[in-house]
Amino acid sequence: MTAPPPTDRRLREGVIVNVVRPRDGGQLLYMRRVLGRYRDEWWPVAGKADPGETPLQAALRELHEETALQALRLYRLDRPIPNSDPGYRLHGFVALVDAQAQVRLNEEHDAHRWLDIAQTLELMPSSIHPFLNDLARRFVWCEPDQRLLCWQAGREVNAVAAGPAGQAIGPCR
Repeated sequence: MTAPPPTDRRLREGVIVNVVRPRDGGQLLYMRRVLGRYRDEWWPVAGKADPGETPLQAALRELHEETALQALRLYRLDRPIPNSDPGYRLHGFVALVDAQAQVRLNEEHDAHRWLDIAQTLELMPSSIHPFLNDLARRFVWCEPDQRLLCWQAGREVNAVAAGPAGQAIGPCR
């Protein structure tokens, strides 16, 4: 998943998909990577968009490739994602999956954990705790803002997500 920064100064499109299942108060999926720069680190679903692929398409593909999970609903994050990878513009998504869904990892990972927010905060660096707390408040502990919904029942919805007072915050694509 790790690639050298592009030499032509254009940012590559990357995706982070925070996977939530509505079980035991809400749990987030983290997987231990076995390859590349982030080997032995715990991460949500992450990857880069293939040529010609939108971030939404990349998020759905990466979710299925890395976990064999299908999103019941996919939401666009309207907040910046902490990013230490120069050369990538990250697009954040939150996938809600069935409470009984079974994870099947691909070759990029060797273990996975479903964690509540307290366990997540113990596992992850403190620099991203504000992001994780916001994620939990907006997507784990309550019904997400439907204006951020991008994917439901196998089809794209809300091509442009709206922010406060109906202001456009950008395309779901």
